[in-house]
Amino acid sequence: MRNNFFIQLIIYAFVIAGLISVYMIYTIEIRRLSREKIILEDSLSLVSNKINEKFITVQQLTAEDRIVKYAIDSLKLEYNNDGVFEIAIDKNKADIIEKKVNSLYE
Repeated sequence: MRNNFFIQLIIYAFVIAGLISVYMIYTIEIRRLSREKIILEDSLSLVSNKINEKFITVQQLTAEDRIVKYAIDSLKLEYNNDGVFEIAIDKNKADIIEKKVNSLYE
């Protein structure tokens, strides 16, 4: 009887030790994954900020005011405030130009 009690006590001790070990392993793994998640979120935030900076740069470079100023100052072009204007071209000349352009791309 006494021998049976010690065997049960040893079995219970191993089971409890195993459960505690499993609990500690999972706790350590959860902490490691939480740290990794925080590091990856910080990296994602940095990359997102860089993308936003590049987007802002693109918006600044493609702004109409900048392009118009560059065209007027550097290329000596004139800004058309009237909107769209028409150019009169003879239909025969337009057909000749169209045929030349088409022949270049064939």
